Amino acid sequence: MYSVENLSNKISFQIGTTYNKDADYIAKLNYGLQVLILSTTKLILLLIIGYFLNILIPMVIAIGSFSIIRRFAFGLHCSSSRSCSIITVLVFVGQVYLFKFITVNPYILYVIAAMSILILYKYAPADTKKRPIVSKKLRKKLRLKSVITACILITAALITPNYLYKTIIIVNLFIEALCTLPLTYKIFGREINNYEKFSFNN
Repeated sequence: MYSVENLSNKISFQIGTTYNKDADYIAKLNYGLQVLILSTTKLILLLIIGYFLNILIPMVIAIGSFSIIRRFAFGLHCSSSRSCSIITVLVFVGQVYLFKFITVNPYILYVIAAMSILILYKYAPADTKKRPIVSKKLRKKLRLKSVITACILITAALITPNYLYKTIIIVNLFIEALCTLPLTYKIFGREINNYEKFSFNN
């Protein structure tokens, strides 16, 4: 049966054996391929859905704002590619379609924007078991970039005249912030701060 994991395993193993790479290299390559394949598949699927539902532009804004902050803040991942695809479609399509018809009070947007910055400052970057952020210097750098990026996104949202776009940017920033919370990890039964298992922590 086809799965992203099986496909990335085959490709990374083939490359590793062909070029005589060690297990660590193959594992990193495998992870990178999984992210690339899954991200590309989800992006194409979301854009197609967005096009047919006539929400393509807000869909692009939602994906973009979420992806930009997630690049530095990291956060919780789904346990499988299938569940990841299902949740991604539900979250992105659902929120964009919902906010097309429902207007969020601006004061609520300001509150969740402020909460997002505080959460990211406290908990970003949130690593995963597959991708622990071992370096303390890197964690500090990613935290700073997360907060700066969040401020840039909020500024962009504030100066955007389109209220739908404003809402989408701030909501997706908040969604990513929630993905870094220890409570979110606990609810889904995942381990957080996986770097603590490593002795190297410079």
